Amino acid sequence: MSRRSVVFLILSALLLTGFSVALSRRDSRDWRATRSRRIFPFPWQDIASIRINRPGRQELHFSREPGGEWRIVLEDGIADTLDTGAVEELAALATLTWRDPRPGRNAPDPETAVTMTASSQFGGTVSLAFGNLEDNLRSATIDGDQSLVYGVSQDLLTFLDWPSHRFRKYYLASVAGGTDPGKIVLQGDPGNPDLTITLERDQQGWALRSPVAWPADDARLDHLLRWLDRLRGESIVAESVEDPAEYGFDHPSASVEAWYDTPLGRIHRRIEFGKGDGEDGVYARVADRSPVFVLPVQTLGEISLTTARVEPETWVNFFRRRNLNQFNQKRPQQVTVEQLLPKPVTLVIDQDRATGRWSGTLTADGQTRTFMVDPPDATDRTRPLTALFSGLASLRIKEFLADVPPGPETLEWTAYPAWRIGLTFDDGTSAPELTLYADDAKGTLAHSQPYQEGTTGPTTTTPLLDPRDQSGIAFSLGGNPAVMQTYDGLAYFLCLPPYRYQSRQMLDLSIGDWRRVEQTIEGDSITFIRPEGEVNEQWWRQDSPSEPLMDGNNRFVTMLLTLSQLRSDGFVSDVDGDIAEFGLDQPEITAIVYSSPEPGGEDDDSPTRLFELALGKIADKEGRRYARLNETGPVFLVPAEVGAALGERYE
Repeated sequence: MSRRSVVFLILSALLLTGFSVALSRRDSRDWRATRSRRIFPFPWQDIASIRINRPGRQELHFSREPGGEWRIVLEDGIADTLDTGAVEELAALATLTWRDPRPGRNAPDPETAVTMTASSQFGGTVSLAFGNLEDNLRSATIDGDQSLVYGVSQDLLTFLDWPSHRFRKYYLASVAGGTDPGKIVLQGDPGNPDLTITLERDQQGWALRSPVAWPADDARLDHLLRWLDRLRGESIVAESVEDPAEYGFDHPSASVEAWYDTPLGRIHRRIEFGKGDGEDGVYARVADRSPVFVLPVQTLGEISLTTARVEPETWVNFFRRRNLNQFNQKRPQQVTVEQLLPKPVTLVIDQDRATGRWSGTLTADGQTRTFMVDPPDATDRTRPLTALFSGLASLRIKEFLADVPPGPETLEWTAYPAWRIGLTFDDGTSAPELTLYADDAKGTLAHSQPYQEGTTGPTTTTPLLDPRDQSGIAFSLGGNPAVMQTYDGLAYFLCLPPYRYQSRQMLDLSIGDWRRVEQTIEGDSITFIRPEGEVNEQWWRQDSPSEPLMDGNNRFVTMLLTLSQLRSDGFVSDVDGDIAEFGLDQPEITAIVYSSPEPGGEDDDSPTRLFELALGKIADKEGRRYARLNETGPVFLVPAEVGAALGERYE
């Protein structure tokens, strides 16, 4: 062979080797590119039907309407909702990928292969055949093409070997997506309408609608929702019911209905419970569905369904809220306190959003006055508004005694609505109106310790007693009565006389606006003025203008500061008639303050008259005095230092 031939052969061999390597690398790249391809050709949300044929076993057929819930369709036209876990397993088909293409090897045996046909709602169809398990892989072919066999992970195909009943062991009440119901009806005895509880959710939260309107107990309602969500049959004892009496469904022992508002519309579930299975279970079924399940009998006890017939009164009140918590996690913006007995008085306390200050408007006998109110977040919890809000947030029911308005024929010991309390929150919503009932037409309430010590206070009586000899206070919430469990002082704070809500800080005026003070001490009058326009803003006695009072006279400065910082030691009475009891018919000391050096008028409506303070007789051994502003009440106590400062004659 010539050298040229040898060189030619060598070059040819090199070219063939290079071409072979290139082809091999290209095939390798193609294989690596295809090994991650999904075996399922269209998205899961587009699938409308899946059929699984397992030789020697019942065919499984799953279907759903577009956007609807999955159902399993079995023989004889039975169709039931799929178990949530089964739906999740089927959804894993969308992530099914092959791991090891095996051309021409290990193709599934047509006689033993499990075939699955999936159809898209848009018309596409794919048929998969699965062989035996080998190294945690199952061989698979697509649309009958055995020229290429894939290895598919068994972990995503466990449902292929499930028994058919496992697909049907579903949650009886919950719906897809974990949607909570908006309405629930519990029947402790479907044959007895008095043993029916209706719960419904609105913007205010969950509440009973029947047998009485009342806020629902949050903890028990949460437990009920969880109970519904996990309510699941342990086993199926019958695919369909020919004789309802066989399982006790002709006269169900109890039932639960739930309505769910979903994007696809309202879904309704009615679960009926029949008789016991003779062991520790109870038969159950979903209305309009065929199979009969067995549930543990203690399942019904979790929400007290088993006590309904034994203790009907207790069961009817089972879901009522006892800790009323009027605030419901909201901040009060306004509170209305109406005293109905012994005379109508209305107090509206609200907060100014701009300044954050609280003020009260009191209306009685056609007269209206406005005053400052201590804020509810004050550190002193004995302050009226703080105590009222604390009391409203702490209300707890001890016992429900009636579901009709209290009166002589229902609750003989409490027949008269005496107080109403309403709350409006900062989001504009309102709490149910609270009404407290008195023992008589005079508005006699339960005994409690007074808010502040004084010579007079609220009416003191013996505690109200209910027929079972238990103390309590009758009230209604949104018109529905009950009896609340009280702690010491709660009754009093809920029924506090409206005038006691006035702030301890009696005045909200700047001393810089004062120009004239008329002081009267046991009939002797002294007038102090501050002329306008003077540079040093000096005060003078009107009868002796040559002697200024602000230079080295700390007693006069103390008197002005005492007036401007006037505070109450406690409110005594909202008297509207005889005030001689407090010595205020002939006050020992008075001070009238004007915003002008000239009085501008002697009546209370004078545009320059700011206020009048009257001090009556000494109230106690500490030297505190009774006091009153503007001759309109209420009567309050001031420290002895106030009387001492205003009683200074400056002679």
